[in-house]
Amino acid sequence: MHRKYRTRLLVVDIGSTNLKATLFEARLDERTSGDATGGSGNMLSVANDEDEQDYSVFSFDRKSSLSPVKTADSPAWTMKSVGTFRCPTVMTSIVKDNGEIWTEIDPNVLMRDVVQLMRHCLRESNVTWEEVDTFGITSQRNTFLLYDMLEKTPMQQFISWKDTRCKEIVRRWNSNWFLRAIRFGGRLISSIFAFTFAVLSAAVFFRTTHILPRLSWLRKHRKFDMRTSRLCHIDAYVLAQLTGSEEFQIDVSAASCSGFYDPTLLGWSWPFLFFFRILRTFLPTVLPSAHYFGDICDKYFGSSKPVTAMSADQSAAAFGHFLVELGQAKLTLGTGAFLSVNTGGRLVFSSAENIYTLLGCQMSSKFDPPYLVEAQVEEYGQFVSWVINNKFPLGGNCLVPEVLQDSMEHCPYFLSPTHGFVTGGGEIFVPVNFSDVHTYFAVLEALSFILYRRVTRLATMVHIAYPLRADGGVSASTDLLVLLASMLNQSIIKPKGSLEMASFGCAVLAGIGCGFWDPEEAITFSDSVDYEKILPLNRPCRDFLLRRIEHRMALCEKFAVGACFYPPDVPSIRAE
Repeated sequence: MHRKYRTRLLVVDIGSTNLKATLFEARLDERTSGDATGGSGNMLSVANDEDEQDYSVFSFDRKSSLSPVKTADSPAWTMKSVGTFRCPTVMTSIVKDNGEIWTEIDPNVLMRDVVQLMRHCLRESNVTWEEVDTFGITSQRNTFLLYDMLEKTPMQQFISWKDTRCKEIVRRWNSNWFLRAIRFGGRLISSIFAFTFAVLSAAVFFRTTHILPRLSWLRKHRKFDMRTSRLCHIDAYVLAQLTGSEEFQIDVSAASCSGFYDPTLLGWSWPFLFFFRILRTFLPTVLPSAHYFGDICDKYFGSSKPVTAMSADQSAAAFGHFLVELGQAKLTLGTGAFLSVNTGGRLVFSSAENIYTLLGCQMSSKFDPPYLVEAQVEEYGQFVSWVINNKFPLGGNCLVPEVLQDSMEHCPYFLSPTHGFVTGGGEIFVPVNFSDVHTYFAVLEALSFILYRRVTRLATMVHIAYPLRADGGVSASTDLLVLLASMLNQSIIKPKGSLEMASFGCAVLAGIGCGFWDPEEAITFSDSVDYEKILPLNRPCRDFLLRRIEHRMALCEKFAVGACFYPPDVPSIRAE
């Protein structure tokens, strides 16, 4: 292994809202872990420069899962974020007359912004390109384009995972009698025998975020030849442009999100390839998350540097939190909300509730990637969009106890962006301004309630080990996390400062891929991030919140609030 005492790692995060470039610096302590930490086992300290009952759940116990073991004599590393720099992701969204939302990203603009952001990050951090040792990429999932291998050009712009142009295809596929028969047969067999194929068959359910429906739309509206074109994920395109390669590569975490990758065999699912007539050569090469993916061309920065890590953003964040033990969970709160739990080698699915199992980051070919069950909080996105559009002050702190001292009737209820505010008696309430403390509390309570409902529901399917880890931009609102912790009556922890967990996880993977530390040493990075602990409120305040939850549920039933979160086609899809 090539051992260095100090290394610099540059990571680019291609997010849905922002592009982020983060420079990390890791230092090796020559002392053993016991000497360096006083026997505590905390190997790496990370510092930041800114200090329903008929729903079906299927599970399958993995036969074997290799996990690296923390050793007492492993070297101790310290890592800090030298700087994080952002720029908006240029994305166009067009709402069609039929309600479809076409969301696309220009690949040329994306590459221009990525390179400029990398240069800006190095310049502002007073670091030269020659001082950078390795590079990593983490990105949004299931955003892709088609690439013409003959013309060496993209055939269209990136189609974002937020794009809904294929919703009619999704509705038609999920209601198809053949797929219904497959799901029924898989459910029947898996209830008797733990056959992997039966478990996966029972979980076949398409969504607009999957690649296959959007690929089918392209086949119908924009003819292309699979023999002379390639499916190119957004991270694979950036990698190919930076390295000058004609081969498109992704990692297992990005492949598992596509909807037709077999998480048990770690390969593209041949039944899907056969049924949808997809050539294997049309798909990108799948590699471990920590791997040598090629060298960045010297035409960009004057010299070449290796790319040694790639990962989907949610999986990279889970790796940054080191969700390596059964039940460890994280909650990402950004423009969308995702709850991820390590299932300890079990496949867990519930198509009715948008719960599915993905692969985490694979540290090397010697280790199996972990299974992460993920639940997307569908209602959350609408709430956050309302908050952003109304310029609501979501980042406030420490006002919750003050509000809870007032009586219940003084606090309105925010039911949804569609229904707005109501009083405890069910009358329409129009707030004078959003800076009013009771209005502020009502919005935070609504957000925390939908998160609480999702966490408690998933806890009935898989074991969740608290404290719950929180990250993402919205997690900066301590009041929101205090309310959620109080509803759960469990503590929540979040990274201090502005540490980007997806970028941090990708940086650790890049160190593995470059050989600065091996997977066994990387696991000593667990418990490394400096966390802030959010505790539940006292018993009287929790009782107050529980009473409001009961009253809120009655108001939601009265105003039929649940129906506003789902488009009209969903009930027919969910009837299984």
